[in-house]
Amino acid sequence: MQVSLQKICVVSQEWSATNKTVLQRILSNFSCLRYTRRLFTFSLCLSLIEISNFAVAGPWIEPGDEQLRHHIQVLADAGIITVPITTWPLMWAGIKRDIDAASRNRLSPDLLGSLNYVSFEFNEQANREQQLSYRISVSNDPNIFRDFASDQREKYELETEYELLGDWWAIKLDLNVVNDPLIESDDSRFRADGSYASAVWGNWSWTIGAIDHWWGPGWETSLILSTSARPVPGITIQRNFSDAPESKWLQWIGPWHLSAFAGKLDGGNAVTVPDAKLLGMRVGFKPLQSLEINLSRTAQWGGDGRPQDLSSFWKMFIGKDNLDGYYDENVGGGEVRIITEEDIANEPSNQLAGIDFRYNFNIAKSSNGFYGQLIGEDESNYAPSLNTLLLGLENSFKSQSASHRFVFEVFDTSIDSYGDPIYNVAYRHGIYQSGYVNKGRIIGAWTDNDSRLISLSGYHFFESQSIGWRLGRLELNRDGNGTAHLLSPEIATELKTIRLDYSRYWDRIKLSTSVTYNSEELTVGLNEIGKTLGQFGFEYRL
Repeated sequence: MQVSLQKICVVSQEWSATNKTVLQRILSNFSCLRYTRRLFTFSLCLSLIEISNFAVAGPWIEPGDEQLRHHIQVLADAGIITVPITTWPLMWAGIKRDIDAASRNRLSPDLLGSLNYVSFEFNEQANREQQLSYRISVSNDPNIFRDFASDQREKYELETEYELLGDWWAIKLDLNVVNDPLIESDDSRFRADGSYASAVWGNWSWTIGAIDHWWGPGWETSLILSTSARPVPGITIQRNFSDAPESKWLQWIGPWHLSAFAGKLDGGNAVTVPDAKLLGMRVGFKPLQSLEINLSRTAQWGGDGRPQDLSSFWKMFIGKDNLDGYYDENVGGGEVRIITEEDIANEPSNQLAGIDFRYNFNIAKSSNGFYGQLIGEDESNYAPSLNTLLLGLENSFKSQSASHRFVFEVFDTSIDSYGDPIYNVAYRHGIYQSGYVNKGRIIGAWTDNDSRLISLSGYHFFESQSIGWRLGRLELNRDGNGTAHLLSPEIATELKTIRLDYSRYWDRIKLSTSVTYNSEELTVGLNEIGKTLGQFGFEYRL
């Protein structure tokens, strides 16, 4: 039935005083996302009544579903999906248009299977008027090894998601109750991570909320923006359809995508510049069917005691944020740059920027991809410098009973690790001394700086179950210094890691379990992370 706003308000007023008190107590814990309080109340009212006559158009695919990502990548490698696909959340609009345009009778059985899976997920995620889901996750230790598929951060999590979809808007309420948080400064047990309100205007999607981002082709991490830290609440804008430019001078770019956001960081009690802002922009394009290129940039800007006027913003925007300083012939023969207090006071931001790519090539009946990411902590001659590096090689193919993907990936968060490494620089800054963090966790690679991971992973997707595994060699805080290192302060740690994942699906129920063994124990804050990590998850979608 059709429901007016007036009737919704009447339903809201009929809540008992007890329920209102409980609701207010829960909402008071959402300090990281205060502007979602009205959204929460409005959405909850809608969930109490039957709602119909909504058009259907879900906004995007969230990071975390490795099986859906696998099948989208299969279709992209075959040229069926033409839009850039390494910027997450990934807009459904272009994906849906491409799979609808595919000639099914001309596809091989393998490609048809991937096409059917993506179509099924679209109908489940984005072609329903309203959705409700529950998730329970339990583990013996918090999860610090956060790859693309990770959906659990703390030891115990209970999550409820409710989403409404319209023809040009979407609202999602994501309530998460956690116990025993890993980071002492992040003691909020009630969280609204993943909640948002979004609307499409022209070819742009405008969103307010706290949503996860994953920028890059890596499966283990992104060096600039991953799901390692909790999402930053703010405003996000993305292109809805990634159509190629109409100009004949720019058609060589091919399909292109833009995503930008602005939000406020929260470092808890340990932050050195409270209320600092995090800004980011990413542009991706496909000049060839087999090649995707992305340019990314983020900045920590402003905050208490820092300049945040238009002049400071403009300096940050044009990249003029390196300390000027001066040279004195009487100091170091004129080769040492002297930094003054005025230089430090006027420095507008801490920026990261870089490029990533993925190139597809076929061998026999298997599809292969070579990808890389280069992220600079500084700028020299308008190009990133002081770089961290990620490289990967992946192979996918279909057997009679399953679809498979193997991924070999290595990344290093030491500066210029491919030459003479420089330590204690990545994700650190002289002004934002808490680091490139939100809620106590690194926004980029989960390993923090001066660390290296070499891994080999396998993903095997059957009709109603999936198996995954990873073998890895991890070096943390390689130089043994760095008192602020989040996973291995003041000591170098080398460990071997083995992980095995299993998931089983029954209609709308998903059961998952994971076992990880690390050859060394770790200490994160006041928490001892044991050698063996066991996880269990239950998810139910209505």
